[in-house]
Amino acid sequence: MRTLTLLSPHDLAERDVVQILEQEFSAAWFPEYHRCSIDTEDAFVAVDVDPQYIAQLHPDEQRILTAQLGFVPKSALHVQSSAYHVGSPALAEQVLQTLCRLFDGRTLTTV
Repeated sequence: MRTLTLLSPHDLAERDVVQILEQEFSAAWFPEYHRCSIDTEDAFVAVDVDPQYIAQLHPDEQRILTAQLGFVPKSALHVQSSAYHVGSPALAEQVLQTLCRLFDGRTLTTV
């Protein structure tokens, strides 16, 4: 799985993220995991809502991140694309761009 983390300057409510992903991408919501799953014939993408991401960073990491982003991040979403489904990277990019546009987010790439 490849993970892209979207950081937003807004306090995002899980229900708002879920509603958008359900409407735009027919996502399935798994509340016990704070995860939306988008599954098509050739793609699989998971979106995790991570309310603790920012709080778990060391204060120095928070300052560096704030300087890099140009805003104080308040919410994090992790968009993960499957390495086994050929269409996953394109779908993950589409999901990420939609979320960035709607939530004024910026992305970090992780593995």
